[in-house]
Amino acid sequence: MMKTVDEALQLMLSYVRDKTESYNFSPFWRTGYVVAEDVTSEIDLPPYSNSAVDGYGVYAEDVTDASETEPINLPVSQDIPAGVYPTETLKPKTAARIMTGAPVPPGVNAMIMREDTREYRDRVEILEAAKIGQHIRKQGEEFKMGEVGVRAGTFLDPATIGLLTSLGKSEVGLHRKPQVAIFTTGDEVVDLSVKPLPPGFLYNSNLPSMKVAVEDAHAQVHSWWHLPDDLAATEAALLNVMNEPEGAPDLIVTVGGVSVGDRDFVKPALEKIGTLELWKIAMKPGKPLAFGTLGGALFVGLPGNPVSALIGFEVFVRPLLRKMMGFSEDRLSRPLINATLLSPVRHTQGRREFVRAVAHFQDGEIFVVPVGAQGSGMLSGLSQSNALFIVPEEVGNLEANVRVKVMLIEN
Repeated sequence: MMKTVDEALQLMLSYVRDKTESYNFSPFWRTGYVVAEDVTSEIDLPPYSNSAVDGYGVYAEDVTDASETEPINLPVSQDIPAGVYPTETLKPKTAARIMTGAPVPPGVNAMIMREDTREYRDRVEILEAAKIGQHIRKQGEEFKMGEVGVRAGTFLDPATIGLLTSLGKSEVGLHRKPQVAIFTTGDEVVDLSVKPLPPGFLYNSNLPSMKVAVEDAHAQVHSWWHLPDDLAATEAALLNVMNEPEGAPDLIVTVGGVSVGDRDFVKPALEKIGTLELWKIAMKPGKPLAFGTLGGALFVGLPGNPVSALIGFEVFVRPLLRKMMGFSEDRLSRPLINATLLSPVRHTQGRREFVRAVAHFQDGEIFVVPVGAQGSGMLSGLSQSNALFIVPEEVGNLEANVRVKVMLIEN
């Protein structure tokens, strides 16, 4: 009996073992990794109370009655640019001129924006009453020293790199990226360098697509190969990749050779030299999909049709890689949103279908419409898509204006 998409994904994820090798990397230029441990702050953040605006630091109680018609006139007793740390306490009934990000001196409990003042050389007119604490970023208001600033499982993106630096961290533990070996198959497939294309042949679009898909998931390509339609050659190539001098891959992804054709040899090769844990999934496109192990590597055999292969990658391989990378459980798969379907779709019950589509935002709502031909060998529709909307197994034809689940596939 075929497994559902959910059953198949959970089975695959259950095979990911915690063999994490984390390294202490400087966060600089290391985007794409996942933080392996909770990171605590070495300092208060911000490290001192500072002004959030260009303006004047005051005692709020001194300007309680200030207004445009009855301004409060205060002498300017201090001038504090960024990079200067004041030590003198502000005197009552005076103001300190303070730039954005500069420390506020002791005594200041409110900031007045320059726009709410009339400025003179050595005095200022305050045109608006102040509330205690306004426009002041308090020392430690984001994090106190010793508090966890970045959680394990956080993706190391530009904002997180900036935060780690702000916390005083020059090195953090990061998960190792999984190594992925890619195999495409087919005697009818030739490299792009073959010109002109011989009759009866196709260019190998699956290899560059899979390579980019792996890199887009922030994993690393271990190696890539093309296999002829031959059982012995397939077995030998799979065994050889596990004995590469630079080390074996963590995951093997094959494209093609997992269906029931006379020249589909990937599945029988895996059954002979590894273990086959799963074959055939109740989904469209991409019903023939093999999963198992080979030595210490996980193994996913995707269908040969280009669209089926890429959708199978999105639904199964990408979450698998992200779990191997240390992502938190709620960030393994692409985001799912609800949207209104704008045109009817025909669907036969029994398999979950992933329909190539464009989702867009209009008047506060999200809408989705199928795009391009939906044949499993036609990449043009997928190339134009930013989403896949999902037709559940138990649902038949869909009418326009119904709500559907949508997987966003654009970064």
